[in-house]
Amino acid sequence: MSRIKTVFSLALLMVVAGSSVDAATTTLFTESFDGITSGYTGNRLDGVPVTGTGADQNWYGARFEKPDNGTIVQDVGVQNDGATPVGVVEDDAGLMFRVDTRGYSSISLSFDWSSLLTRTIDDGMVVGYFVGDITQGHPDGTFAIDRTIDLRNQKHFTSGTETSGIYDGAWNWSVDAWGGNTGNWIELMRADSGGVWQTGQTFELTAAADQAEVWVALWLDAGEADLGRIDNVSLTGVSSVPVPAAVWLFGSGLLGMAGIARRGSRKRAASVIAG
Repeated sequence: MSRIKTVFSLALLMVVAGSSVDAATTTLFTESFDGITSGYTGNRLDGVPVTGTGADQNWYGARFEKPDNGTIVQDVGVQNDGATPVGVVEDDAGLMFRVDTRGYSSISLSFDWSSLLTRTIDDGMVVGYFVGDITQGHPDGTFAIDRTIDLRNQKHFTSGTETSGIYDGAWNWSVDAWGGNTGNWIELMRADSGGVWQTGQTFELTAAADQAEVWVALWLDAGEADLGRIDNVSLTGVSSVPVPAAVWLFGSGLLGMAGIARRGSRKRAASVIAG
């Protein structure tokens, strides 16, 4: 009897151990901008892309450093130059999106991008992310009706002579060159492509796993005459898939067979004693 029980127990353990967890990659966010086919002035559509205009996802706009001029909605949008629509950013503004990564690990961001800077002192295309509520502690408290928010620190509201102010907080973008608050953003990239498209750029967001709120930003640290473009943005995560019902049914069957075998052994033993 003990031998039969051991065999069935080992079989059950092997089934469960081999099938209980299965890594599955899930797309948490994706954007190609290809659905935005109208509303352009020339080849440009200013404003934050949203599903109502044909975007795959709802975006947000933000200002990260002191601009040359204009508003955020004038410095973010979509460009269609006859090929396929792409996201466009300029003048220290950018596009952001929000995701919920609870239940997911190995968060990975991939995208295509290009930047063309007319001044060599500029830093180029910048990509990073923030974990948590980006509006907490912000003086405005929330996004504007046009889905934009100003994330500059106090120095970027003036000539750069002040050291602190009401606009310094964890939600500020890190701006070491200007000093002041460095914020809680995690920078992934800061580069210029010289106008050449870079495809399949990929980064792992190690601090973004299993979080209720993660903000990803793509912006251009440059002036009004410069341009950054993004396309084919994708964020994925790896989840744990529960044990399939069929596996548990199979395991229950094994236990049932073990019980039958045990009762059969008892009957044989009783028969031997009776004889």
